[in-house]
Amino acid sequence: MERSLAASFDIARFPHLLNVTSPESDLRVQIQTDPRYADFVDRSETRPVLGIQMRVAALVDVRQGKIWAATNEARAAR
Repeated sequence: MERSLAASFDIARFPHLLNVTSPESDLRVQIQTDPRYADFVDRSETRPVLGIQMRVAALVDVRQGKIWAATNEARAAR
């Protein structure tokens, strides 16, 4: 029997991202839903993360995401 994502993980929804956690793991996953990040998927790489093989953003894309976050006027207004 397949469990739904919500049944298996805790999901916190925000305007442009999802935070996914599990009480059974130290792994924390952040999924960007902002359309600017769509091309990151094609450049993602499989890497071990806390013992789990998963797709992660390429380093150059992580840097770009940090730049977007730092220059986000809505974030700076907080």
